[in-house]
Amino acid sequence: MIRNATQEDADALIRMGAAFFEEAGLAERFTALELPNIEFCPRSFLTTCEALAKSGVMLVAEHDGEVVGMLGAAFIPALWNYKVTLAQETWWYVQPDRRKGLGVALLKEFEDRATAQGVVLSAMVAELGLRGKAVGRLYEAKGYAPAESVFWKRLGAVH
Repeated sequence: MIRNATQEDADALIRMGAAFFEEAGLAERFTALELPNIEFCPRSFLTTCEALAKSGVMLVAEHDGEVVGMLGAAFIPALWNYKVTLAQETWWYVQPDRRKGLGVALLKEFEDRATAQGVVLSAMVAELGLRGKAVGRLYEAKGYAPAESVFWKRLGAVH
């Protein structure tokens, strides 16, 4: 079952958020940028989940009553034309043992809800972590096309 996330899902969201952080290779990337003190912050993650629920969608997927997947996205006007609403995926994560089928179902539910809310374009991210290339191939199989690359550079310190 796929549904909107609720406050009762907080522990599961934190667990999956931490797993997403690791699988995406974010800790290693921050260390390479000489920012090793950037860690997964459960409170920040839940605050972002709440913001996405208000400004877009924050979905969870259940299997046998356990929350095993999530997809969060913001719905925002395009900077180049406010008549165009974009869905900007923030994270899409399903536990490794539940990915087959459930991940695609979660993506489909997200797309259906976004379309119903007037979204014109959906932007999905494939992090350069452990599964970046596989996720990119899945996106392309589902009709997505590469649109841009993001590059990070350290400018300051974390306080």
